[in-house]
Parts: sequence; C-alpha cells; structure tokens
Amino acid sequence: MFRTAEEFFTSINMSAMPPEFWERSMLEKPQGREVVCHASAWDFHDGKDFRIKMCTRVNEEDLFTIHHEMGHVEYFIQYKDQPMAFREGANPGKNTRGWVAELNSIHKKPNLRLTCRG
Repeated sequence: MFRTAEEFFTSINMSAMPPEFWERSMLEKPQGREVVCHASAWDFHDGKDFRIKMCTRVNEEDLFTIHHEMGHVEYFIQYKDQPMAFREGANPGKNTRGWVAELNSIHKKPNLRLTCRG
C-alpha cells in the first residue's frame, strides 16, 4: 500500500521516497512492545531522513491515511533546502484541500480493491 502511494506521487512528478524512508519508517506494529499507533509523518531536518510511523492494517481507511501521511513527507522533501522558517505550510487550509483532491483520485483507481488485498 505504501508503494501504491509512492506510485501516485511519482505519477504527478513528485519525489520517490528516499532509501532512509524505507529503512527507518515504522510501517507495521512491532511485535513485543507497546507503541502509539496514531499515524504521523516526521522530518528529522537533515535533508534525507523522513519517516512515517503507522501501525498499518490492510483496508481502505489505512490506504487513504498512507497517502495523507506520505503527502506530508512529499512536502518535507520539496522544502528540505529552505530555511527552517519556510518549511511549515503558510496556509493550513491548503493541506485539507489538497488531500480531498488526492483522496478523490485514489478512490477512482480501478485497482483499489486489488491494492487493499496486498
């Protein structure tokens, strides 16, 4: 499901996730320890370490959440070379409007059912 989200973003000329994203993100609930499972995206402010923390389940809701969180990572990647003062979004409403359009695009994908199955 994360690769499907990455394919969506690269299809609209955005960046692929860097290797550190795949190596360091927590994409499944770890066995044997308690974690907070609320999905979140993280920028470690070094220009290459961007992560998602999420206890992913294979369902439509998590597919949408993955796209949403990866959208934050895309923003982090696009603004990584800007001064810190310019890295936060200027308009918090833009975030919501963009994701509504994105989710509409995901929902219209003909292979959504197959994607959620694995």
